[in-house]
Amino acid sequence: MGCSAIKYSLARGIVFLIAALSLTTANAADDLRGDLSWRVKDPHFGEALFDFYRGDNFSAITRLTVAQETHVLVSQEQESNLLLGMLYLASDMPNEAQKVFSRLISNSSSSPIGDIASLYSAKILYSQGAYPAAEIQISTIDDLPGELRIKQDLLLINLLMTKKQFQKAETLLRRLDSDTKQGYYSRHNLAVNMLKDGISLQGAGLLDGISKEIFSDAELKMLQDKANLALGYHYLQKKEPALAKVYFQKIRLDSYFSPKALLGSGFAESAQNQHKRALIPWMELAQREIRDVETQEALLAVPDTLFKLESYKEAQKHYQNAISLYAAEASRVKQSIDAIRAGKLENNILRLDAGDDVQWQNTLRKLPDAPENHYFPWLMENPQIQEAVLLYRKSLALQNILEQQRARHISAVNARIDQALAEAHGLMQKLQAYIQETTISNLSLREQRLDKYLTQAKLGVAELYNNAAARGDE
Repeated sequence: MGCSAIKYSLARGIVFLIAALSLTTANAADDLRGDLSWRVKDPHFGEALFDFYRGDNFSAITRLTVAQETHVLVSQEQESNLLLGMLYLASDMPNEAQKVFSRLISNSSSSPIGDIASLYSAKILYSQGAYPAAEIQISTIDDLPGELRIKQDLLLINLLMTKKQFQKAETLLRRLDSDTKQGYYSRHNLAVNMLKDGISLQGAGLLDGISKEIFSDAELKMLQDKANLALGYHYLQKKEPALAKVYFQKIRLDSYFSPKALLGSGFAESAQNQHKRALIPWMELAQREIRDVETQEALLAVPDTLFKLESYKEAQKHYQNAISLYAAEASRVKQSIDAIRAGKLENNILRLDAGDDVQWQNTLRKLPDAPENHYFPWLMENPQIQEAVLLYRKSLALQNILEQQRARHISAVNARIDQALAEAHGLMQKLQAYIQETTISNLSLREQRLDKYLTQAKLGVAELYNNAAARGDE
């Protein structure tokens, strides 16, 4: 095997290990393929660009890395470095991307490539919480192509929000008038931040604008549901339940936010003393997935409301049903905690050989129900757990690649592979410990909440008996 072939083979493992070990909790990646128009002069650059556009970032990074190591790029060196930085960014490797962009900024600060690198660098800094540094970086930009200029303005809006300069952010947003996904997300984020800061009229107005849109895109429909939910609970807090109800009812029944909307809709009816009407969404919700906290709340809200309506026998039936479901669910939570402590989450879920992340998650949905995976989809809603799990999966994939390289017995590179394998193994051990600790902590809180609901349901039954005794009923 020639030197170039050895380097190419090794790069497929080593370059991803370095990036994986330095991965932060920031997630600056988005679809960058539409940002720029490229001209191809160098065939090596062209091959990497082809991989980039077909979504094979791994091969594109490998091609560019090997081409740089073997000095075969005769032209377009700066463009190749820019593409490499974008590939790292699109692959959730912000630290590696930042290194590349920093070099480009130093070498070509007043050029178009330097401006583009400055924008991506500022996006990474923002995603990592380094807001002043991001603001300084973005201020150095002279000019950008049209699509990137919109991204620059949206980033400026986000930076203004971090300083609570909401009026300036809204002015820039209205001037921008961006109907892109990013534009709608910026409107939503600005509106929510305004509501939190007490600027309710303008914040609610921005959310209402999203609520009135007609979207065909699934992601924007989800954002619209989220905006309606925020408006619903905002008006509940402002003691305007009739208006809150309007927004809750706009949320699709099959939406991810449907449980929260049904719960809120019941609260809105109850706040207007429409207790019979409150039972309609709550009874619907009480029959849904018990693992959802909204369902758990509805199981208690239904008998509490029936008690208010003096439907005592129905209230007792629903309290007893809630007690039975809470107790069974608490038992399942305890079984899950025991299974995770025994290492079954790592052995049966995290190390499951099922292709890429999407294939893996699809396979998880088809697995027979077991204590270690019973709550896993709910646990993955926690950003910290999700980040750690996906990084574990990346490290596992890298370990498999390196072990395949090690099996070829290339003595010239075996020492580097062994070192990389040791680092990957060490990282996976740390991640496994963190995932176990965090998932158990999350499930323990769930167990405590169920115990609280169980106690409240039992107190409800006791109150029914006391009430019956006071009325002289048997």
